[in-house]
Amino acid sequence: MANRYFRSWTLLTLAGVAAVGVPSVAQTMDLAAVRQYGGVFSPDCPNYTGLRLKYLGDTLVIARGAREVTAGSVRVSKIFPGPGPAPTDFRAVVSGTVPGKDALSFTLFHSKDGLFAVVAAGPKTLAAVGPGVTGVRLRHCDPNRNALPGAPVAVMVFPSDMLRDKQFKGLYVAMLGPLVSERWFMKLTGPSHEARSVRVAGKDYQLFGSCKEHDCYDNSLAILYSAQGKVLYGQGVSRGRPIVLGSPPPAVAVELNRLWRAEWRSGG
Repeated sequence: MANRYFRSWTLLTLAGVAAVGVPSVAQTMDLAAVRQYGGVFSPDCPNYTGLRLKYLGDTLVIARGAREVTAGSVRVSKIFPGPGPAPTDFRAVVSGTVPGKDALSFTLFHSKDGLFAVVAAGPKTLAAVGPGVTGVRLRHCDPNRNALPGAPVAVMVFPSDMLRDKQFKGLYVAMLGPLVSERWFMKLTGPSHEARSVRVAGKDYQLFGSCKEHDCYDNSLAILYSAQGKVLYGQGVSRGRPIVLGSPPPAVAVELNRLWRAEWRSGG
């Protein structure tokens, strides 16, 4: 029954996406009303090489390992695409067009269990990222987004938050050297992922990541920080050129490179 439901839902969703040549009023509603749901959805958020959906406001992305598909010309509909009436937790459908391929959409649901996205995509898009994508409910990776309005939210730490920490900022600025003149490095307010604990070369670190807004491919950074050890290392690209910051030991440099690629190069 569930498979038949999702199959019908997918066909209806794609039919709606394909028919947006002349958008309706519902499909051209203000995107700002739905951007509160933006971010990363995944069945396993710490795994940056697994299946990930990214709703970034002006783009929709499906990523899995080194495979990634991006859709632009994002539109929003408040019309539920599935059979029957809309569930009470339905919020919106965001859809876009994949250049040279076909349609892609995320149907968004928000309940006490969290914020979820369900993918519908055309055959060319699905072939690019592999099976097991359509109809799967993927939960948002930000606990603050998962919480319903008025509910207590989890406290998360992002790179920009860490700049208020005197020790972190001192180490970070020293590590950057001449790159302090680059505004995005000093603000770290572009697309980011929250801190998570990792163990590298036998030592514990906090891993952060951030990039320059609208230019993540050529400007991105992964940071390993140990407050106890008072060390901070960085790996990434600046204006398309590779950078390694803080002189990490060889074993740390290898793992930091892998962690950076997992986030900003989709595991490639």
